[in-house]
Parts: sequence; structure tokens; C-alpha cells
Amino acid sequence: MIRRIPTQINAQSSPGTMPELITASADQQIFCITLNRPSEGNVLTDAMVAELTRLVSQPPANTKAIVVRGAGPDFCLGRDIPALKKEGQPKEALALRERNETIFRGYNSFRSSPIPVITVVQGRAHGFGCALAAMGDITLAAASATFRLPEMAHGIMPGMAMSALVDRVPRKGLLYLTYSTREVDAQRAVVLGLASQSIADAELDDSVAELMNTLRHAPMAAIRAVKEYTRAAFTMDISAASDLARNLHATVNSSSELAL
Repeated sequence: MIRRIPTQINAQSSPGTMPELITASADQQIFCITLNRPSEGNVLTDAMVAELTRLVSQPPANTKAIVVRGAGPDFCLGRDIPALKKEGQPKEALALRERNETIFRGYNSFRSSPIPVITVVQGRAHGFGCALAAMGDITLAAASATFRLPEMAHGIMPGMAMSALVDRVPRKGLLYLTYSTREVDAQRAVVLGLASQSIADAELDDSVAELMNTLRHAPMAAIRAVKEYTRAAFTMDISAASDLARNLHATVNSSSELAL
């Protein structure tokens, strides 16, 4: 049964329309979040990023996976720059840093989620959209999808986007994306680490459904343990990573939820 989850976004940013710019629904332990601004390429205001962060951080109880995707032809074309310009840039660095915390909290919600966050990409994933797509624990991309970090072409050092990709994309790939500002296709995105798999456009929804069905049948304890391990192990030395694996393997696989 699909259950619509109400969203609460600051309506002052876009009177009368904000509550519909991000939609969410729960269906059999899968929590689906949709960026719902297709006519504008799903560009996000800071209020929308804050709402996305809230939803990722507070899924319904017993959720086994979170799916983030965009409505319409594109995944996300970045942040709403006209809205940012209208707000004006703070004059002091500290004030700017505090405003930018909205974005960093968004990235961290994906990393700190105890369950997997899956991003599903169709069309263009540019700028913040590229970073958001790559933040998924699994990123499924339509074969026609494209990824790009255009900030340097606009005279902007993309520090926020680079912080999102630093544990996803190897050094040479990150520098190429940043300096060249070139668009890469889904197949190249897989090679660079931006995506997990490139899938024929017509098969994307079926592939998402298949993955969700697999996760629905996986034990919750194992799902959470896999996320816990991958969140910690890549920054450990090999001995510590092995010790963590020993402990999780013994603890989780001996639980009553798993039958071995």
C-alpha cells in the first residue's frame, strides 16, 4: 500500500506551491522521495534542500531503503541560482558558511542514513544535481543520462560539490569533472564512480523495482550492518576494517532475524 507522506517546506520561498515541490510516499518498506519541479529541471532552493534532508533523515519506521529521483525529463539541474541571487550573498564569510550548511547537512544526511539511499537518474544531473546523484549509496542511471559539474565555467570553485564526490570519485576523475566542466554520459559516469550502473532507458523503472524487491526481502539487521560497515571501513586501516567486519559478521549473522 502506498502512503503519501506530507512535506513541510517554508512556503515563503514560493507562495502556494512549495509543499508540492518535493513529494514523498512509503510503499512496503521503501520510502520514495521525488524532486517535483520538472518544468525548471528540478532545481532546488535551499528550503527544498532542507526538506530533502529532513525526509532522508526521518523516513517512516521500518523503512529498508530510500529512493530519490526527479520528476520529468531531468534528475536535477542544480540549485536555484535566481533565488540565491534574490536572497543576496552574505558579506561576512561566517554568515556565508552558515548559509551553506544547508547543503553540507544535505550531503551528510545521505552518508549518515542507517539504511541505503538509492538515487535514480534520468536526463541531466548537473551541478548540485550531479553531486546529489553521486551521493546515493547506489546510483542507477538511464543510458541517456548525463552528469556535469559546470561551476568552473561560471567562475565558481565547486567546493561543496567536490566534498560530496571526494569519497565517491577517484582523484583523476574528480579533477577531470571539475576542471573540464564537460558533460559525461552514463557509461562514463559508472567508470568514474558517479553511478553504479547504466541501464537502458526503457528498463530503468523495472531495474529500480527489482532492486527494491530484493531489499524488501533482505533482513533489516543485515541492511543496516552493510551501511554501517561501508560508512566506516573505507577510512580505516585494513586491520581495523577487518576487525569491524569480524564483529558485525558474528553479531548480525547470529541474530534471530537471520537464518543461516
